[in-house]
Amino acid sequence: MKIRWLFAVILVLLLLKGFPAASAAVGNTIPLSDLWPSIENSTMISNIRNEIKAGLLFLSDLMDPKSKATQLLHEKVMDNVDQLGGLLEDVKRGNSDAILSNLLIKHLPEDVGNGEYAVGKKKVENVFIKPGDKNVTQRTVDRVASALTDVSLPLLKTGVGGKPQKDVSITLFSSKQSYGNALIKAGIPAESIQNYIEHTGGMAAGNQIWIPLYASHTRENLINTLTHELSHTALNEKNIAYKLPTWLNEGIAMHNGMLAMKKLDPQTTDDVIKSMNKQIEEIAHSNALLPLSADENDIVTASYNVEWVDYMAVENLIKKEGEKKFANFLDDVSRSGVNASFESHYPFSMKAYEKTFYESLH
Repeated sequence: MKIRWLFAVILVLLLLKGFPAASAAVGNTIPLSDLWPSIENSTMISNIRNEIKAGLLFLSDLMDPKSKATQLLHEKVMDNVDQLGGLLEDVKRGNSDAILSNLLIKHLPEDVGNGEYAVGKKKVENVFIKPGDKNVTQRTVDRVASALTDVSLPLLKTGVGGKPQKDVSITLFSSKQSYGNALIKAGIPAESIQNYIEHTGGMAAGNQIWIPLYASHTRENLINTLTHELSHTALNEKNIAYKLPTWLNEGIAMHNGMLAMKKLDPQTTDDVIKSMNKQIEEIAHSNALLPLSADENDIVTASYNVEWVDYMAVENLIKKEGEKKFANFLDDVSRSGVNASFESHYPFSMKAYEKTFYESLH
């Protein structure tokens, strides 16, 4: 039995460490299309997933299937399988930049190493708030805690995608310099750091959230960002974030963020929505609008707010078919997959909806 257990542990470590090709791609920036040239269709991707799942079942048979260790192993491997599927889809599309970013920020480091902090952690329900540098004050931490207590967490308990049930960590950064240093420690490529510093209001990976405070100039903006990123952690926790196309993942987070903002200042929020919708209409009429299938790399480099189109798409779908139907679709994603779940709850396919919505903006 000890020999079988040792064999099982070795296989688990190999599984969780990942494929050598992926590690080589990160370390030496080898084009992933060269590493996996045979991945050209969804059948191949599905076969790879199935082989890993079969290996997991084999390992579970070697271990006690009712033990907590086996259950944790199952959750961990299934999460990695889902993420691998997303990465392989990016390989198929030749999107190596998105693959690299996803690999690097899969888990943000908890200790960002910016020196001694003037304040400690603060807990609100299952959310821990902590400073990311020594210039984050107690007043700032308290302000974030108040925003979570008053708006973000109550809204998400009944909102689209739900509220994360497991512990979440929120790290606050007071400056571009401290945020940039943390991004470097997270492994973000040097050439991408400036884009993240200038164009992201927050970042979520797994159960961790990073908030650059300099990007949120008002309480309304801060609550919008906090709610947005907590929505991502809820989807991560359900292991469906990597399954959803970017427009759904970001659109859900935008939907919840704007609802939170509206609770504080309805008039300003309505004005923002009208102004942003008008900008997107102008972009569409100039034939510069990206399709809903645009990926995260497009979001960062586009000349307009691509996430706002994601928001419009989710808002349109909820308004057209109802929030309950949308929630039921999300609930079934982990079991049935995105497309199958979508078609079981809506009278049209996801591709058909994407096409119809895109055309409606022109």
